[in-house]
Amino acid sequence: MLLVGLCQAVWVLGWGVWRRRLRCFDGSEAGLTTGQRTIDVGCGSGALTTVLVDRIGVRSVAAVDPSPEFLAAVQARHPGVLARLAAAEALPFEDAEFDAAVAQLVVHFMADPVAGLREKRMSP
Repeated sequence: MLLVGLCQAVWVLGWGVWRRRLRCFDGSEAGLTTGQRTIDVGCGSGALTTVLVDRIGVRSVAAVDPSPEFLAAVQARHPGVLARLAAAEALPFEDAEFDAAVAQLVVHFMADPVAGLREKRMSP
């Protein structure tokens, strides 16, 4: 468990370095407003999940990640977020359940990026 914690700490520190170099996403680009149901696909340690919670409210945010350790970190940080263990290619939700799906630094980790992007469609 210590190794997992260390890996998470290194990931978060690394993310902090890259986050400064990336254009900051605050939800305004997607037109997200309070109450819109939004899913963070591949939430990792929860950096984007935190942005979503701050913008639209904890009860409007869902997060998925295939890593139990990262998902546990998100659940600890945001207990009200609907968090599920899942890969982007097989989301455990119905089509059109969310108003928006967002992902940051995720596609390159997908086993099948095309399937993962198709899965994020909001409606059939």
